[in-house]
Amino acid sequence: MVAYTETKVDDGDEDEEEASNPFQSNVRKVQAIRGLRMALFGIPVVVEYLQRKGMGVEDVFHVKAVHSLAVVLLELPAGYVSDRFGRKPAIVASCACGVLYWTAMGAGNTKRHFQAAQVLLGMSDSLFSGTDAAVLYESLEKCGRKGRALHGESQAVFIAQATETMASILGGYVASHVSLRSAMWLTCLPYALALGIGSTLVETSGFRDHSHQQYYMWDSMVQSAFNLVQIVKKDLINLELGPEVLAGVLLGTTTYTAVWLFQPLWKRAGLSLGMYGWAWASLNLSVALTALTAPTLQQKLGTRPALIFLGLWGGICYFLLGTLGNQVALVLAGCALYWVRGGGGPIVTNAINRQATPTHRASLLSVRSMLTQAVFLLWTPAVGYVSSTTGLTWACVLTGVVLSVGASCLLASFTLLYPQATKNDHEKLNDRGGRGVIEVN
Repeated sequence: MVAYTETKVDDGDEDEEEASNPFQSNVRKVQAIRGLRMALFGIPVVVEYLQRKGMGVEDVFHVKAVHSLAVVLLELPAGYVSDRFGRKPAIVASCACGVLYWTAMGAGNTKRHFQAAQVLLGMSDSLFSGTDAAVLYESLEKCGRKGRALHGESQAVFIAQATETMASILGGYVASHVSLRSAMWLTCLPYALALGIGSTLVETSGFRDHSHQQYYMWDSMVQSAFNLVQIVKKDLINLELGPEVLAGVLLGTTTYTAVWLFQPLWKRAGLSLGMYGWAWASLNLSVALTALTAPTLQQKLGTRPALIFLGLWGGICYFLLGTLGNQVALVLAGCALYWVRGGGGPIVTNAINRQATPTHRASLLSVRSMLTQAVFLLWTPAVGYVSSTTGLTWACVLTGVVLSVGASCLLASFTLLYPQATKNDHEKLNDRGGRGVIEVN
């Protein structure tokens, strides 16, 4: 671990530095862009909106599967765009795609319309993924404040989480007092503001010669394929790290599936549309609070036992989600389930930061995200079919058993078969005092 000392800079000095160094302004702009992109007024009611367009739960999962497919296919090309054409164009294009997506969602009327819109969302997410963090890190580096990168990252995460919580409440109010369509279109506004701020960013990636761009593209694709092979060989097929990553993918799919089951469950329980925003805000708050338990959970139990516990916890919560009929109890069960996201996500990220090959660390985090979307893509036909044929109860039970409890069984099996790998991981954790970079996704 690299130690560094940090000199406290007062607000006056920061203002002077910002005036003399144009890259300093990027830090606040990236935080603002992240926050605006998380002002998702339409997300607490989007499933209800789609259902009122004549779609069932199975159709909703078919729509979201298109988004997952787009992310899987576009993640690497989007990274290429950011590296070759610059961070600023990638962020501007991402925000523009976001505006188009929410515009299309408000204007859409059929399943195919909404599936086409998901491609725009996939483009937006892929272009933004990693580029925002790169701008933040590179800007601080150019200002000679690289040691403040974690501080800036944590501030950005807090702003984004707080913004989503407040936007959820307002979005639910607009949906119930104006219209569901208005909540979709209202989300265009923060994306448009983010686009405007993105256009004022100072480029951080340096000059690029595009005179032989086709050769750069071919070289980039070959290099990306080579890197993926190396990641699989050195990190995923690694008994000290691979099982944690795969379990993290299953647990990530567990909570992502819940995002699209919550609203049908609330509707079944009779929760009023006006309360959807408050319920969604409660879920966001639970993620923020449970993330605070991640360092203690990891230090007391160790990485694998903690993930095994969270997987079993998720299975229990899914069972409660499927069987409870009381509205308040249903929301509380959802908040409890999000401990898997708030606690498990940072633990897996920390395991990657500690144990991954240094040159593959960032790529492995991207691969984990891609694998989560890929598993969700494969899982959607099953959970959508079960929800439509046998009901939401069995869809919840199936998801809890296969994904959440399945992740625990996977880790438990590796722990029993290869106990030395678990021992090595715990020793590495103790060497660091149980600390690491904790990040909320």
